[in-house]
Amino acid sequence: MGLNNKKFKIFAESFKKHTSQLKASLRKQAAGFEKEVRKQASDCVKAQGKYLRPMLVYCCAPSIKPQDAELQKRASSVELIHLASLIHDDVIDNADLRRGEETIFKKFGARTAILLGDAIFAHAMQLALSDGSREISMKAVETVKTLSQGEIMQTLAKDRKTDMQKYLSIIDGKTASLFEFACFLGASLECGSGSEWAAAAQKAGKRLGRAYQMFDDVCDWKISESESGKTAGTDFLSEKQTLPVIVLLGEMPKKESAALSKNLKSRTPDELKQKMRRFGVLEKCVKIFEGEIAEARKAVAKFEGQNAKLLEFCDALSDMMPHS
Repeated sequence: MGLNNKKFKIFAESFKKHTSQLKASLRKQAAGFEKEVRKQASDCVKAQGKYLRPMLVYCCAPSIKPQDAELQKRASSVELIHLASLIHDDVIDNADLRRGEETIFKKFGARTAILLGDAIFAHAMQLALSDGSREISMKAVETVKTLSQGEIMQTLAKDRKTDMQKYLSIIDGKTASLFEFACFLGASLECGSGSEWAAAAQKAGKRLGRAYQMFDDVCDWKISESESGKTAGTDFLSEKQTLPVIVLLGEMPKKESAALSKNLKSRTPDELKQKMRRFGVLEKCVKIFEGEIAEARKAVAKFEGQNAKLLEFCDALSDMMPHS
């Protein structure tokens, strides 16, 4: 269960050479900041994550060698965009723990964290724009804009009942957009930005991004801090209406659902967990999650051989989700 399951570990091990090169690249990027900011930037990149988004770059460029400079530049850009968004998320969520360590917000305060996130966003964009390709440049700009808009949409939705359609719109922005971009960067390096493979990989990336956010939503309720490496319950405490809550509200009788939605802030996590068990919410979340994985597989099904690593990613992600 979670990111530490056996199947994911085996999958990640196949990219050991790639991620070793990536870590060196990220340290180099942090060293490029002004000396007064260098420690904070270095702290940001040293807390090692699972590198899911860079791995999608690698999955979609299977013939490109790990030491290829352009491959690692693209992977670094994706990871830096992700890291910048996490810094901002931790401020919004008042989170103390990220990747098993104190957050930048906890260490240096909200002001520094917000500004550092902005600086890393800008640096990641500069890295992506240095490619020289207008299409890559435009997609990088569009991705950061879409990601930020998704976070804003989620914040604005806190005081309203969020239905599934609205939820998907939010996570398409805040999570799936970067998964799409990662897949596009790898596939376009492999075959060109106008290739069928690039278009198919991008479609798969969107579905995988949705699925990953659904997994993450369930983890906020099912997985401990020691397993997830971040502060537990931050989604609930920051009043985000994530997949389990949306499914719960949809499964309850209308009158009961309306009353719960109106007073959601006053309910305890244990009370909501009890209701989730009563209405079989986890099982329904898993079904929706698996539907997204199936669509990702379908998007790249005809690219036999070229799709092997992306299909392995689908399998590994599917195995992460807790089923009970």
